[in-house]
Amino acid sequence: MMSILAGDNFVLVTYGDLVPIYPTAFATQPKLIIQQVDEVEAVYAFKVLDDSVFRFKVEIFEPDRCTYDGKPYLSSIGWIDKIHTCVYVRATLQADGETCLRLYEQPDTGSEFVSIAKDDHMDYIAYVDSISDDWYHIVLMYEGKLYKGWGNIYCSNPYGC
Repeated sequence: MMSILAGDNFVLVTYGDLVPIYPTAFATQPKLIIQQVDEVEAVYAFKVLDDSVFRFKVEIFEPDRCTYDGKPYLSSIGWIDKIHTCVYVRATLQADGETCLRLYEQPDTGSEFVSIAKDDHMDYIAYVDSISDDWYHIVLMYEGKLYKGWGNIYCSNPYGC
């Protein structure tokens, strides 16, 4: 298990899904189930505390009215399956003048990269696979093709970047 050493790293969860929160990294029974509801102006925030193969350990900051079972929670710590975690990414103007989203092979701007998402006015949802300091390893579907790599330009604001 790798500890996350950077400052506050936040992720979103997918909208509409019932998302189980587990007491440990390998538990089979959830301790609670939440649901991010798109129509409600209150959204969960998830601060990533640790990383395992299939789950992130998160502190959940709750809006007080989005729980699946109607019970309010002030804050909770648990493990969430990575399949439910995401961030928004956007193409940005690069130093060389190109507007794109760059996904790097390593969490380092000096490593090899692929440029995608030429539309700089659109946010794209990317699923989070791993975190290293301020870098997120993400998986993204763009124009019918699956991309994955490291990025350091992202946001976890539920309304987009």
